[in-house]
Amino acid sequence: MTENQKRIVDVGMRLFLIVVIINLIEYLAGWHLVQLYEFEKKLQIALSIEIGMQNAGLDVALALKHFPAETALPGAILAA
Repeated sequence: MTENQKRIVDVGMRLFLIVVIINLIEYLAGWHLVQLYEFEKKLQIALSIEIGMQNAGLDVALALKHFPAETALPGAILAA
């Protein structure tokens, strides 16, 4: 087992929950920022999803660069 794999096992569920919480915050921030500018509801939904998905993609890219492929799963699920 590599050093990164040992670290992932040690922080497994905690890491997963942190990634999920961060992504939910990104979606909510997108929702409220668009609401602040009083866009129509359809545009508000589209932009909040787009903002959240872009950041989830960044999560996947960073996870793949610094950890084994399994660690990209939470970000990939939220980006799907």
